[in-house]
Amino acid sequence: MKPISTYYNLLETEIHLPIEGISHPVLLKYIGYLQSQPTLYCGFDILEPNLGKNNGSYNGVKYFETKFTNSGLFIPLYKISKELDLALMNRSTAKIEETHAETAELNKQIGMLTTEKQHLLDVIEKNQALIDDFDNMMNLVETKVSDCLARIHVLETKNGALTEENHELKAQIRRNVDSEFNQVDSDFVMDYQEKLTPVKMK
Repeated sequence: MKPISTYYNLLETEIHLPIEGISHPVLLKYIGYLQSQPTLYCGFDILEPNLGKNNGSYNGVKYFETKFTNSGLFIPLYKISKELDLALMNRSTAKIEETHAETAELNKQIGMLTTEKQHLLDVIEKNQALIDDFDNMMNLVETKVSDCLARIHVLETKNGALTEENHELKAQIRRNVDSEFNQVDSDFVMDYQEKLTPVKMK
């Protein structure tokens, strides 16, 4: 028989026992000593009403709860050690199978995550290519904008110079016109005075 602590892993586990009239597995609820009994006992819930001998109590002491009235049963551990060992072995096998299933599921998830990761890397690579293209286009645009601004500055400077020159020309033309007008007016006055005939007054 294994150490008693080993069987604690079977608590709340359904176990097949060679009990007359009971073919279904029963639930292990308690492992330990009973009041005034030197032998280790296992307490089971038969999970059917009136198939057991108690309600999880012995000599007025409650050791576990049962699903139904009189569905509890105490059996000395040494009498069912083989069944308990078999249950441990089945539990270990079930755990191994569960571990294999979990490992398979984990590997499946890892495969899916790996595929998703590769997909994301591809998307990131494509996006990076688009970003690089955009940066190159922005550099070209910025260069062209800088050239346009420089040309606009040159044209504005030339326009300012031409505007100033135009003002000078207008002023010069105005001065020339005024000078010509003054000269014509002066000639007219002189000519008028020369042609005046003196009139003798009586």
